Amino acid sequence: MKCKTVLCTSVGKKRQINQDNYYVNGHINKNYKKNILKSCFKSQREQILCICDGMGGEKYGETASYLAVKKLISYKKRYSSLINRFGEHMEAYMNSANNAICSFISENGGERSGSTIALLCISSEKQEAVAANIGDTKVFLYRNKELKKLSEDHNQAQSLVNLGIITEEIARTHKEKSKLTQHLGIFSEEMVLEPYITDSIILEKNDKFLVCSDGLTDMLNYAEISEIMENKMSLKKKCKKLVDKANNNGGEDNITVILAEIV
Repeated sequence: MKCKTVLCTSVGKKRQINQDNYYVNGHINKNYKKNILKSCFKSQREQILCICDGMGGEKYGETASYLAVKKLISYKKRYSSLINRFGEHMEAYMNSANNAICSFISENGGERSGSTIALLCISSEKQEAVAANIGDTKVFLYRNKELKKLSEDHNQAQSLVNLGIITEEIARTHKEKSKLTQHLGIFSEEMVLEPYITDSIILEKNDKFLVCSDGLTDMLNYAEISEIMENKMSLKKKCKKLVDKANNNGGEDNITVILAEIV
């Protein structure tokens, strides 16, 4: 099995700068005002697809997400594979990214900043995938015409879902969804970070994975996403279509989408 990967990111309609950053097989965002569409296909044994959504004002959010992906670059250089002992790798990497952001906060007079993160690891060699996240950046699997959310949001709305008080669909637009319970940029004396780690997913041909910032899911409901995912257009056109529709629906935030397809 091989994996095709496409990335699209947009500043959106209301923001001046893109606080989202990404890591796609070594590619990261170095231009915060440019809309980007690119194919990042590699036939390597393992693909790492990650989105970090910065918080804390334009300057600080942009820096927090950049620090997180820079840490991933250095961490990935130390290990040829992350799929084995994935949970341990994610705890170690996310803690190092968190420490980098906290150091930045301390060096800048305590002005708070942070970033959410979602990371998907796809192994062609082992024919499996696994994901991790902190915050509300999301990972989905589209298989057999069904869109399944793999990640778990760390916000107050998700806490209500876990208690059975509201449904997942209600949580998507609930007033408590913006109140994060975890993110990168929290000092160790305040909280011990606990990334959500998915179970291992055995790959099937035609599986499509979606990693996205909330700039997409705040503007599109799951039915709208599924409709585009089911379309017969190319993966690159699907990726751009998702971002374009989010912008057409208001583009309230930065929008970053990574699509991966098993072929």
